[in-house]
Amino acid sequence: MSQNRDDLPYFPYYASNIIADKRYRLMSMQERGLWISIYTECWPNGAVPADPESLAKYLGLPIEQVNAGLTERVLSFFKEVKGELISQQLEEYFHKQTKRRTRLSEGGKKGAKRRWDKDSNGIATPLATPLATPLATPMASLNTIKSNSVKSNSVFKEKDSDDSWIADYDKADKVRVTL
Repeated sequence: MSQNRDDLPYFPYYASNIIADKRYRLMSMQERGLWISIYTECWPNGAVPADPESLAKYLGLPIEQVNAGLTERVLSFFKEVKGELISQQLEEYFHKQTKRRTRLSEGGKKGAKRRWDKDSNGIATPLATPLATPLATPMASLNTIKSNSVKSNSVFKEKDSDDSWIADYDKADKVRVTL
């Protein structure tokens, strides 16, 4: 599965990491502007021309500005490959995300196949094995008791329970405490 850069329109930009980088901190405003222009162009297009004249045309900037801004500090963020500047950091991130998306897609396809494939009897293959099978008849009555219509002593028989707290509870209902 091949990923198009248009499928991933974003990349992480951690300002605190960039600002902490000595190369960036030592740049002039002109260098910073050219750097971010090249950096953001590298994301959707993969690369920009390395030749200053071609780069100026590509970015729509005067050649003088590109020549003044294209210093070693700016170039240290990029790698020249076959006459183009690429950002290795962005390329690594793009490939990592492409692999991740491919794995997610394959997992989804496997899940869908299990869900929709039928066996010879026309029964879908279960995604998981049931832990238990339902009983033919219920184990208890389905009648419900409303808690507001039952007093605690009507549920328990005195001989079934020797808890003294139940008797205390019933007495407390009749005695009102005032503060």
